[in-house]
Amino acid sequence: QVRDPVLPVGAVKPMTTVLCVSDIHDEEQKHEQMAGWAKGCDAILTAGDDLDRYIDGQIEADILLSGLVKKYGQTHQVTPQARQELERVLQDAEDLPPEQQKAALGGFLRKHPEIIKDAHIKNEFLAHYTGRAQAINTAYKKAGIPAYGTAGNHDPLPALEQMDAVQYLLGTTAEHKGLRIAGLPATGEWVPGPMQFCPEYYPHLKQYHPEEVSGLAKKLLNEKNPIDIFITHKAYKEELQEWDEYYQEGGPLHGFGVDAGAAAVDKKFKPSVNVFGHYHMEHPKVKRSGDGTQWFLYVGPNAAVKLTLKGKKPFEFESIYYN
Repeated sequence: QVRDPVLPVGAVKPMTTVLCVSDIHDEEQKHEQMAGWAKGCDAILTAGDDLDRYIDGQIEADILLSGLVKKYGQTHQVTPQARQELERVLQDAEDLPPEQQKAALGGFLRKHPEIIKDAHIKNEFLAHYTGRAQAINTAYKKAGIPAYGTAGNHDPLPALEQMDAVQYLLGTTAEHKGLRIAGLPATGEWVPGPMQFCPEYYPHLKQYHPEEVSGLAKKLLNEKNPIDIFITHKAYKEELQEWDEYYQEGGPLHGFGVDAGAAAVDKKFKPSVNVFGHYHMEHPKVKRSGDGTQWFLYVGPNAAVKLTLKGKKPFEFESIYYN
């Protein structure tokens, strides 16, 4: 029997249970269930995308741009031909991969630079997300335990700033019951439309690069203390990303790659567990590293996962599917 040199002889390692969630996307029923699932837990970990991709049934890009069409249709600042062109671009881009959507919208905006300066539409867009963030914050407060997380690619940062029930970790760390928790978005996928009209709401997406270490990641690399739990929105290992068919070689999103900064943090600190989301797979998944020292937990939109740690090592994983 190998004794932990940190603990006195006969001491028992403490048990800590955290509820891991991700990609709830503002589904109110799921947020309402969270407090119930969190009973008996010590903390909640969220890997991002608490906010939704849709506004009143429309994709966030469509509602933003259709708002522009409506506004400029009333003020006549854009010709009827240009409005028709924008509507056509939106319709044609709907089924394109994100980078092609971005290119199509970018081409239109280069022709009509006056549209991108419209503060009224930007403010309406952010007001929607700010209101929803305040409602989501209430759900976290009902759980009555601390929550830690990082931002996803559908989370405008000014909206997350309204959520005082969650400590968002963007290249920063927190400590909970002796566990050191770090967070990094590790995602840079564009949300066509919002990212082109209001990139100032999504600065964390610019902190992603498949080859270069970002400034946020460098902040973590300067940490002197160990990292036990690493929360990222997206996986930072190719073999984990390829669990999702869209990111497998030949899939429409494969070319996005994984974040070099998060990989560098992993290499230096070897956190015991990485919690991530983003991929919208049907079931949660977990994988142990070849040397047995690390665990990688994917949590998606269909289930939360209770993770129990014995000391600083994962001891048990329990999937809890939303009704």
